[in-house]
Amino acid sequence: MACHRGINEMVKLLVLALVAAAAVLALASLQPAGPRKRERAQPRQTVPEAAKEVNRMSMSMTMKTAMLGLVALAMGAVLLIGASSALYTESVSVGSNTFDAATYDLSTSPSSAIWTAVTAGVPGDRATGSITVSNDGEADLRYAITGANTDATLSAAMNLRIATKAGGACDFPYHNADGTTTALTDDTEIYAGAMDTAALVGSTAQGAQAGDRTLAASAAEDLCFAVVLPLSAGSAVQGLNNTATFTFASEQTANNP
Repeated sequence: MACHRGINEMVKLLVLALVAAAAVLALASLQPAGPRKRERAQPRQTVPEAAKEVNRMSMSMTMKTAMLGLVALAMGAVLLIGASSALYTESVSVGSNTFDAATYDLSTSPSSAIWTAVTAGVPGDRATGSITVSNDGEADLRYAITGANTDATLSAAMNLRIATKAGGACDFPYHNADGTTTALTDDTEIYAGAMDTAALVGSTAQGAQAGDRTLAASAAEDLCFAVVLPLSAGSAVQGLNNTATFTFASEQTANNP
């Protein structure tokens, strides 16, 4: 289309030049001959004078012929513009180019208090509870678990154990009163250690890390938590109070190796 427009512009310029040239020739051929003198008998023209008259008439005819030729060229150019502007053209639209972004949603149930609060606890006491982690979005994800505690002394004296539930119920109690762990029948341990550990399961670093948990879109899994204040804790923890917060941090797995 850009080439056609260029040709049209060139032809238009040619037409203007031809029309201008035709106008100049037309004006030249129409120049007045000056005031007429009183007619009188003219002497017979000599041979040179007759030749001059013939030349003058020949030049006039040549100018008229050239003017007619220029006019014909101009008309041809106009026809060429019309012809070049009448070429077949067509445009096609391609729509429905949709990009639908997936929803992304990680949830837990319950959203607080995995285990029932322990009040007036003593060494040897244990607490247990379970939580369901769900991928409610449309994109696959991986997640990690971190922990934070309000009392460093009491949390350092306690033991925590986390496992994935495989059967109908968690294989509790997970701990003996002295803090040692019990055997698991169906569950799979994913963390066992001190309560005051920050990085519990996987890693919050971007990309796939050792221990990360993966969940497909619309999938869910149950985790079992158990804590114990071992008999060896002693009187150093008397009167202390600790509240633990567990954070489930997730990221997409697609395009994020």
